[in-house]
Amino acid sequence: MLVFERIEDKTHPYFEEAFSLYENSFPIFERRAKYDQISALTDSEYHFIIIKKETGELLGILLTWHKDDFTYVEHFAITPLARGKSIGTRTLKYLKKVSDKTILLEIDPPVDKISIKRKVFYQRIGFIQSSKIYIHPSYREKTESHQLMIMSYPALTEGVYTSFQESLSNQIMQYSEVDY
Repeated sequence: MLVFERIEDKTHPYFEEAFSLYENSFPIFERRAKYDQISALTDSEYHFIIIKKETGELLGILLTWHKDDFTYVEHFAITPLARGKSIGTRTLKYLKKVSDKTILLEIDPPVDKISIKRKVFYQRIGFIQSSKIYIHPSYREKTESHQLMIMSYPALTEGVYTSFQESLSNQIMQYSEVDY
């Protein structure tokens, strides 16, 4: 059985291990500096969730924003040793089950073997590719914004997309090195 536990501050016993997984799973421009991550933990709409076994072994992280009309999966990573064991599938199916709003996430454009595999993974779970051209701002100074592809469950509406863009600009990216 998977256990989902929210980290609300840097004193949580799993924070350092979970943050290490975060740092090792995403390139620098796609992740917050540690001090920005600690600041984001204070936001009631931000959920830094660890995924673990009942025995306590860390299996992954699911970092989400819970808004009125959508849940945004900002970062999602499974530990290298837990990959290929359906942890990611079970986590996203659980999220779909407990969420009564649109779930959206971003992936790299499917241009190589790994990015194509990732897109197929999300499609298998029911996520739908949006046709929106989307440039995600960088979390770090001296790094560039980057193109990503939005996927959602169910299909992304114009209203949810507009709400997401507003939340990204006015709240989510406030926890970054770059002044938005």
